[in-house]
Amino acid sequence: MSVNTFSQKTKNDNLSLSKQFEQVYRRSSSYKDFKVIRKSTFQNLKKNTLDSIKIIDEKLKIESQKNTRLEQEISSVAKIRLEQNLELSEAILEKNTISFVGLKLKKNTFKIIIWSIFFMFIIIICYLAYKLKDGVRITSQAKKELTRVEEEFNSYKKKSLVRDQKLRRQLQDEINKQRGI
Repeated sequence: MSVNTFSQKTKNDNLSLSKQFEQVYRRSSSYKDFKVIRKSTFQNLKKNTLDSIKIIDEKLKIESQKNTRLEQEISSVAKIRLEQNLELSEAILEKNTISFVGLKLKKNTFKIIIWSIFFMFIIIICYLAYKLKDGVRITSQAKKELTRVEEEFNSYKKKSLVRDQKLRRQLQDEINKQRGI
């Protein structure tokens, strides 16, 4: 079921409110200091004014709702942006740090530590190589000295053996002389 409604529209309905007020003022008659207007004209003006106020009020409500929705969207976008900035800061910090022995270090600090450890190892290796070379030199000298002392000892042993044999020979000769006397 459909209902069609028709209303009588006067040409005043198409005019703005200020123009309608001006038209009512011009068409009204004067009585002393007062303006007299027809009730129908007044009712029509009142109706048009209330309709305009109602339309403006509805537009205001709609705009207010849009405003509220936009403020909520702005708030949510700001919150998302803040979260993204926080995540970005954390990602940058994570990118620029390295976990070393359970500590979070900046990459430059980590590089300095690693290079320091590397140079300490090189210094220790050089020191140990020097000590090894010195130890080999001392061992070589000790071996040469041992060889010299062993040769000297062997020479002394031979001389001592020769002298001992000579003394025994002399002793035997004396014993033989004493027995033969």
